[in-house]
Amino acid sequence: TERNAFMDGKKLVAVISDAASTGISLHADARSANQRRRVHITLELAWSADKAVQQLGRSHRANQTSAPRYVLLCTDVGGEARFGSSVARKLEAMGALTKGDRRAEIGSLDTFNLDTAWGRKALKALLAAAYAGDSSVLPHLAADSAAIESARAGLDAAQKGSEKELEVRRFLNRMLGLPLAQQRQLFDLFAAALREVVSAAKRDGRYDAGVADISAGARLLEPEALIWRDPITGARAHAATVEVDRGVSFADALSKL
Repeated sequence: TERNAFMDGKKLVAVISDAASTGISLHADARSANQRRRVHITLELAWSADKAVQQLGRSHRANQTSAPRYVLLCTDVGGEARFGSSVARKLEAMGALTKGDRRAEIGSLDTFNLDTAWGRKALKALLAAAYAGDSSVLPHLAADSAAIESARAGLDAAQKGSEKELEVRRFLNRMLGLPLAQQRQLFDLFAAALREVVSAAKRDGRYDAGVADISAGARLLEPEALIWRDPITGARAHAATVEVDRGVSFADALSKL
């Protein structure tokens, strides 16, 4: 069969449809001839997060020699981000494919999961810029009256007159009913606000990036110290204090000259 040809290494590309999204194994099985690391490309996100997990599970199963790399393809239509956010949130809730298991990443899940504390702050900043003229996060929007009117029209349609009750999930869901041009504009503004909020949190040291590799820009301040030894297994946990150089913006660098 086609599946056997792929698992035996006779064919290196497998294309599966929604009908084959359950009950078939295409992972790098230690018992198969084809043990190359899988690159699983999802051309269309499933409507259900559970179904998406089932689809991703075709290439990520027990007894594998290496975990797969996932690639989720999304268009620049804002409403499609809703599906990516739903899938990412579900995966994180299940504890699967997060940064804690970097052998099986789709990159940073934070890129897809928008319904977070930072996403809520970004949406709040977008509403403040559009309705209250707050320019602290989106100064270019507050300075452009035409953009403000267009953003208000899109937000009014998305929130249906209920500004205070608008949440990220509801915002993304209702965005699906807007024309594509409005979807793209609103999502671009939301994404810009999210980038600014996250960047500010990183500068202030308030952003938790999860488990991350320390680059060459880090400097050890204090040597490792033993903080815990398991009385049964003898496993040890150490802690070390490091200083990470995150760099400065070009504007900040000019201001110091």
